[in-house]
Amino acid sequence: RVSQSGCLAGLPQEKLEMRQLIDTSDVQFRDALQLRDNCARVVAGAHHSGWNLGVLSINWCRSLIDAVLIHPIEIMIQDQAVSAGAPHFDVWCNGLDADGKITLDVPGAISKRECIAKVRRDEGFVVYIGDSSTDLLALLEADIGILIGGSQSASGMAELWDIQLLPLSQRPQSCEQRCNTVWTTEDWNEIEDMLQHACPPSHVAAPDASCKESSLRRPGIEV
Repeated sequence: RVSQSGCLAGLPQEKLEMRQLIDTSDVQFRDALQLRDNCARVVAGAHHSGWNLGVLSINWCRSLIDAVLIHPIEIMIQDQAVSAGAPHFDVWCNGLDADGKITLDVPGAISKRECIAKVRRDEGFVVYIGDSSTDLLALLEADIGILIGGSQSASGMAELWDIQLLPLSQRPQSCEQRCNTVWTTEDWNEIEDMLQHACPPSHVAAPDASCKESSLRRPGIEV
């Protein structure tokens, strides 16, 4: 129905045009698109440490992701004079053309899980950070799944599915993996600390037989 209505027609297809639209919009709209505190800094630091970066979304189109998330991180990396080079983000999202037609490339939670499963097969060790109930399956699929922001709907779904939600501060620094467990936090600084102690792929223990198969090569972070 959204595609048929044309209500999204004319939205910018390029990063800088989308950024300009956001910057000239009302305060309420701009506030709704603010990154969480320290998000850009922590992701920029992860890039500097050699992590591969990716964005997986069912709600945002590519130009919005580029303008709101990737652009601030690029600026942060430039400001830090990081020598790791410009960041490359793998991006999986739904498409939006100039006429407002939506292409459902990532239609829901199952698609998110399948995407993370493919990244693990192709790339190796994956940390996935999500904030909604549609992220739960992908969080379980990742080697380390982190739920940020205290979503009540996600907590409710986790209880229904008997998924353990444990504070990230309680995660052991060992390479042991926990089945059916999602770690929780409100703070990107806590995620930064975890990334500094996360095991390199060659040292991550294979999961228990009841968990997913492990094929670990290069580390990656998906948000």
